[in-house]
Amino acid sequence: MSKLSKISFFALGAALLLTGCSGKLNVDDHTVTVPCKGETVRLEVIAPDIIRVSQSPEKKFRDRTSLAVVPQQACQEPLSVTQEGEKVRVKTSALTVEVDKATATVAFFKADGTPLAQDGQAAFEPLEVEGKKAYSTTVSF
Repeated sequence: MSKLSKISFFALGAALLLTGCSGKLNVDDHTVTVPCKGETVRLEVIAPDIIRVSQSPEKKFRDRTSLAVVPQQACQEPLSVTQEGEKVRVKTSALTVEVDKATATVAFFKADGTPLAQDGQAAFEPLEVEGKKAYSTTVSF
């Protein structure tokens, strides 16, 4: 079985086995979407030491082409996705990112377990701009 097949098989198995309190945990290649109470957290593994975090008060994300980042090749390194109670962990060879489903907080750790950033969370305040619904967002670590 090729390395890519093993990753795909593991991701499919994780997606089928892991479920969340407000919906289903979704693992798709190197993207993990975690439903939390009141919002959704998405983790995208760009490289073993780079994991992009997106949060949305809705169950969907609006993906737009970045004006600041050149398109990258997909990460080829295998990742591990586990869930223990309310904690979902995404682990690469360099990082572990932990999402608390009850609070939607995010924490980053080095491979050896040393904390890098903890209790990261976003707050969303609905507003209307020029007749369009939007959110004012505050992010803190």
